[in-house]
Order: sequence, then structure tokens, then C-alpha cells
Amino acid sequence: MRPLLLLALTLPLFARTAAAQPADPQPADPSVHVHDGFYFRIAAGFGAYSEGLRSESAAAYGGKVKGRSSGFATLGEFALGGTIAKGLVLGGGAYTAQLVSGTYRTYRDSAGVPPPELDPEVRNFALVGPFFDWYPTPHKGFHLQAALGVASLSGVQLDAFPVRDDEPYTAIGGGIMFGVGHEWWIGEQWSMGVLGRVMGAILMGKDDQDVRWYHAAGTSPSVLLTVTYH
Repeated sequence: MRPLLLLALTLPLFARTAAAQPADPQPADPSVHVHDGFYFRIAAGFGAYSEGLRSESAAAYGGKVKGRSSGFATLGEFALGGTIAKGLVLGGGAYTAQLVSGTYRTYRDSAGVPPPELDPEVRNFALVGPFFDWYPTPHKGFHLQAALGVASLSGVQLDAFPVRDDEPYTAIGGGIMFGVGHEWWIGEQWSMGVLGRVMGAILMGKDDQDVRWYHAAGTSPSVLLTVTYH
């Protein structure tokens, strides 16, 4: 009887002790605050723009025309991709720069100035191609990115300029982009951050007189604000 009585007295104590123990915590979602899966980014910012240009030797200009344009540009970025390895994203993106305020300087050995359709003060500069974005520590925000693709340089039609009947001047070539940035989580999969970016390209086009022009264009330094779903 004594063991039964001891058991009866101790059972309520065990019951209260078990009830006092907290329930097992729910396991954390491993995909939250981790850079993995589908990737989407938009970004905007500003930076310095520089463009060197020269023509081939042409009778229409009495030789080669050479000069450099530099100024302030607004920047953009749009990218889609997917995670192919731990912290490594592969996809396609468009990286843009629009020269909004610039000055042009003609070199001393230049045969003249560029024609109106090549006005270097008003430009759209873009790079489209595959990219990678790497987060060394996927649950943190530091990342490195690069892209290689087709670059274009074209004029912008402003209201103050006369409307042209012919096609606007466009130069095409190849370019490259590098960036380094850091992001902070603002949601389970969304993050916001800052990005430093450099972009450069070599391009070629023909003006209205069928004269070839060569351009070396780039943006640096550049700073963008990024919003990323990843």
C-alpha cells in the first residue's frame, strides 16, 4: 500500500512539471532571409559619365574628328534570374545610363566637331546581357555582380531639338559591368540596399554621311539604390 500511496502523491507533481515545460518551438523556415531561389531586382541612381569618340578619316570632315564628353547621368537596372548554387545567381539584365548634363571638349588634333546627329551631350547608354550576382554568405547582404553583353549608344530626342526625318544615330558594340553592394532585409524575401557600379563599352556606328565613328563610353563612379526579391 505504501508504494501505491507514494505514487498517488507524486503523480500530480509530475503532471504540473510537465505542464510547465514550454511546447517545442516551430522549426524556422529555411528559405526566409536567405538569398536563394528566384531573383528579381530593380535599381536607380546616378553617376559620372565619360565618352571618348573619334571618326575614321573622312573627306567630309577633312580628316579625323576627335573629342570627349563628360557629365552627369541617371542610372537604372532591371534583372531577372535564379540561384544555381549556394549564393550564386545567374540570369539576364539591362543596365542603363542616360546623360542628362554634359560638356564636350574637342581634341587639339581634331579636324572639326561632330555632326548634329552625333551630339555627344544627349545620350542613352545601355548594356543588355547575362549576369551573375554572388552572395558569399547567403543569409547576409554583401554581394558582388558582373555582366557581359551587347551595348548600345543612341541619341535622345528632346523638344528643343528639331524633329529629324531620318533614323537617329545609334552605335552598337560590347560592354561589361561590375558592381559591389550590400542589402538589408525588409521582408521575408525582400531586401533593399546600395550598390556601387562601373560600366564600360566599345561601340561603333555610322553617321548620315556613312562615316564610321568609334566610341569608348563608361560610367564611374556610380551609386544606385536597389530593391531585390530573392
